[in-house]
Amino acid sequence: MRIFGMILIALYVLLGGESEAADDERRVAAIYHACHRYPDEGLHDPRAIDGDPLAVHPSDVRQANYLDPAWHRKQLQAMGAAGVDIALLRLSGPLCVPGDARASEHPGLPHVIVACEKLRREGEPCPKIGLLLDAGSLVDRGEVSSRAREFVNLATPFGRQLFYDTIAGFYRRVPKAHRADVRGKPIVVLDPVDGIGAYRVDLLDFATTRFRLDFDGREPAWIVERSWGLEGETTYVAGGALAGPAGGEVVVIGPGYDDSRSPDGRLPVRHREGGRFYEASWSEAFRPETWMVLLDSWDGFLEGTALGETREHGRSYIERTQKWASRFRAGRPPLKVPEVRDRHPRPRPDWFWGREAKGAESVRFVGDPASSEQGTLSLLLSSNRSKYI
Repeated sequence: MRIFGMILIALYVLLGGESEAADDERRVAAIYHACHRYPDEGLHDPRAIDGDPLAVHPSDVRQANYLDPAWHRKQLQAMGAAGVDIALLRLSGPLCVPGDARASEHPGLPHVIVACEKLRREGEPCPKIGLLLDAGSLVDRGEVSSRAREFVNLATPFGRQLFYDTIAGFYRRVPKAHRADVRGKPIVVLDPVDGIGAYRVDLLDFATTRFRLDFDGREPAWIVERSWGLEGETTYVAGGALAGPAGGEVVVIGPGYDDSRSPDGRLPVRHREGGRFYEASWSEAFRPETWMVLLDSWDGFLEGTALGETREHGRSYIERTQKWASRFRAGRPPLKVPEVRDRHPRPRPDWFWGREAKGAESVRFVGDPASSEQGTLSLLLSSNRSKYI
């Protein structure tokens, strides 16, 4: 990683290897999409090559079912073994349900609770449950916007109420024993502001006041992505799985990023490099101000960010996470920072190039690629029908 990070780590070791955050304050949270159901939901896209948009796959894909407590029990049990304290449920996103329900109404949430209660009865650790709120969780009810999933308007009275109702509805469904608290406050992480059309600077004050009235004087711990420009408990910078961690009180770490198989994917690729990128990212978490690591993500199969058990990587990232989470809680930075090959993400491959020619007896390109009008090439197939790529 960066030389500056190595210098900081060396200083920490010289000073006794301890950072300033108290041991009992250090937390490890993981984003949990909780939206996969075999064979189609969150796992299949007919527009993708062979219908498979996933960069990595669940090791037991046929068992994937967000309506089955047994599926969640396996995921939560593995999180506990990996040293994850908080499962941040992100209940919307690419290929994920809900299609017409708010996050608080997601049909999978009760099964997550059942799974956690079962683990606790068995004496096994289960992460506490917190909320990661994004624009996709705030679904149009006729007044928010004409295209709710693209531009949600939280500046209107209806929009502000929708924002609060989604948060309060979620925590009403999570028993107190399973709620994720940060410094004694239920955790609400705000995803980047993308998809939010408008909001007022007092949005969090409004929601906090309402929350106190409805939850016995308690208020949320707002962990706000920096793009919002709002003050909460603290802020963070998203994108650690792609660009690497940015530092701060909350550090986002991921194993890599690859959405190139998805027809909707647009971002470059961050290769895992055999786990080196993930471990080098963890080494950036040992700063005096950092008290939380946010893992992106536990089950991000579509974007290739999954840390849970996968067909491609087995349980290797569960083991890596356990090792680094233990060091983080103990405030013991590594003596050596793993080296990564790529300083920056690589351009995304085009898996769809030439797809139109599949099965053709002959292919002939027409035009000069350097000067082709509008940047397209006419692809003539054996059937004499023109396609564009």
